[in-house]
Amino acid sequence: MKISEIASEKIAKLPVDKQQQVLDFIEFIQSKIEPETIDENVSFLEAAKDFAGCLDNKITDLSHNQQYMEGYGE
Repeated sequence: MKISEIASEKIAKLPVDKQQQVLDFIEFIQSKIEPETIDENVSFLEAAKDFAGCLDNKITDLSHNQQYMEGYGE
């Protein structure tokens, strides 16, 4: 008997909420294996929004540092 057949039989015997947990776990494992698709039309800010403002100093972007780009390109 194949592993998938054994797993299917065991999953079928579980309550529905536990079956959902098994499915969630399978999807979690797949997300770690399958490469993420990259949307090239997403801005850097949008891609990094989870990290914006994560520092303790409450600064969310470089516009607070007026001297950051001073002299750039000269």
